Amino acid sequence: MIYRDATLDDVDKIVDCIIDFWEDRNHKDYEKDVVRDFLIKCIKRKHRYAVICEDKGQILGGQLSEVEDHPFTNEWFLAEKIWFTSPKISKFKRAKVAYGVLSEIPYFMKKFNLKRVVNHVHSTDGSEGCTSANKMLQKMGYQLLWQKYVKTV
Repeated sequence: MIYRDATLDDVDKIVDCIIDFWEDRNHKDYEKDVVRDFLIKCIKRKHRYAVICEDKGQILGGQLSEVEDHPFTNEWFLAEKIWFTSPKISKFKRAKVAYGVLSEIPYFMKKFNLKRVVNHVHSTDGSEGCTSANKMLQKMGYQLLWQKYVKTV
């Protein structure tokens, strides 16, 4: 498995992975063209974090985040836009993919002198309880704040 920056050549494979991810969670209200256009816009942005995990040409997961202005201060922060892992792999491997994608964020933040990152966790069953994603983010130093995980570096 390799972790690398997403490119425009990856868009169609990422779309397929995202659609599989949503279908696995019983979301049926998506449009492939809208997802594709969103990905192209995100990947073309200058200040973005777009990392994917790839194994033998197959995309297993990734995260797209953008640098945004804080609404009340002059601070910039990294905000997650979309997160996905392939439902075709085991839960253990999904956690490994997630950890690898998230572990690169501090290097990106140092490069752009960012102090805060915001990630969202959505449970698959609608529960508010502690999922494996919650546990992993807490171990990586994130704190739950208004149902969003925030990390200050």
